[in-house]
Amino acid sequence: METDVGFAVSFASDPVLQGVVDQLQRHMNAGPLEWHHPGDWHLSLVYAAEPQPQSVISRLIDCAAWLAHLPAFTVPLTRYAIWETATGDKGLVVIGEMVPPLVDVQRRLVRLLEAQGIPLNLWTRPDMWWPHVSLALSFPGEAPSWPAGGALTVDNVCLTTPTAVLRRWDLPGAAGDGQ
Repeated sequence: METDVGFAVSFASDPVLQGVVDQLQRHMNAGPLEWHHPGDWHLSLVYAAEPQPQSVISRLIDCAAWLAHLPAFTVPLTRYAIWETATGDKGLVVIGEMVPPLVDVQRRLVRLLEAQGIPLNLWTRPDMWWPHVSLALSFPGEAPSWPAGGALTVDNVCLTTPTAVLRRWDLPGAAGDGQ
């Protein structure tokens, strides 16, 4: 059996993102919006362009053990943007800065997939990738102005499929890790 697979940072129910969405919902008259469920908030790092067999997924888990030794870090949020989805809708995303620790993790994961002979999804190639978290799946109109400030703490990296987290690496320094 083969499945789509990739690496992402989970921001499930993140209080910073919840505050952003709450503020948008209170202050916008944008009509009915299809919001991403807070349990699905994530920042994609790299995804395979095609489904992969279980044997490849097992190798990725083995080869990504270095993730557990990365320190947690923050990604400042900079603006909203409109993203055209595969269905032609326009989604609302919040953009993060390309801070060196995040770029380094993304590039190392790209090299990991390439070393396994896994073709990359177009949007997660280093020349096409930019850090963002999807907030709304369909968004009428233009991107709202960013209220300045805010940052997300990157305290985990997950190996994911479209329906499940296969493995989660908590980064040292994350809340609750005893440090």
